[in-house]
Amino acid sequence: MNLSETLIARAREIAPMAGEAAQETDRNRKLSDTVIDAACDAGLMQIMVPKKWGGHELSYSTMAGVVYEF
Repeated sequence: MNLSETLIARAREIAPMAGEAAQETDRNRKLSDTVIDAACDAGLMQIMVPKKWGGHELSYSTMAGVVYEF
């Protein structure tokens, strides 16, 4: 499995957590800290960050795959 596939799979694993926090997200008008922390821990925030700045420097299609899972 390549990195893009791994990150999309991680997003798939986090998605139910985001669903469970949906009411809290709507009520507070912001994503839950738990969901944000999980996405950060999974490396999802670095998908399009250039490698020279510590990111993954992956494609838009990888980002779209992650967004689709959420």
